Amino acid sequence: MKYVAIFHANLNYAYLTPPYYERTIRASYERIIDTFRDKCPRARYVFEASGYTIDQIAKLTPDVLEKLYDAHREYDTAQTKEDARRKIHAIYEEYTRRGATRITTPPWFR
Repeated sequence: MKYVAIFHANLNYAYLTPPYYERTIRASYERIIDTFRDKCPRARYVFEASGYTIDQIAKLTPDVLEKLYDAHREYDTAQTKEDARRKIHAIYEEYTRRGATRITTPPWFR
């Protein structure tokens, strides 16, 4: 599979204090998702994020999380939002099984 870009989002190691998280999510992560949706909707890209970052996106900007789900679903039109959550949850579980201790399961999966 070919990708045009790979993005890594990790608020935990961004040297930011929590008051700046929402601004960073909106100015960086949301802008990436919106730009690909609006300017190059057929381009494939990777948006990789830490569990902590996903937690913060869900807590502070749930609309951005919805955009991320929508971007994921664009490549599989039969997929529901719940299917997208299950796939993301499976990725968390696999990393945890392999011994990654920094990945947490967001509360909205439980």
